[in-house]
Amino acid sequence: MGAKASVTAVRKLPPITHLDRAPRRKWLEVIEVPQGRGASRSLAHLGVVVSERLRVRAVAPWGGPILVDVGGTTVAIGRCLASRIKVRLVRRDRAGDETCRS
Repeated sequence: MGAKASVTAVRKLPPITHLDRAPRRKWLEVIEVPQGRGASRSLAHLGVVVSERLRVRAVAPWGGPILVDVGGTTVAIGRCLASRIKVRLVRRDRAGDETCRS
């Protein structure tokens, strides 16, 4: 005769990580970019701005750059700069965009 407690599903937000640690071929949303004038300007020219969606295409070995698909093009971002960009996993709405095709 105990009352059943109502359980509401709490939507868990995806974890926030840095771009250099993000998984490959998954859609990500940029949460924060470095605030330095040169860094933020360079990233803006590449299309990497807050709220932009992107995905990691490849990671070069031995600390090399990270290739990122953003805005319909692929750009290389140095590992040091990528380590200062915060991103989170997102679900892509359009069909067929779930994986990155090389």
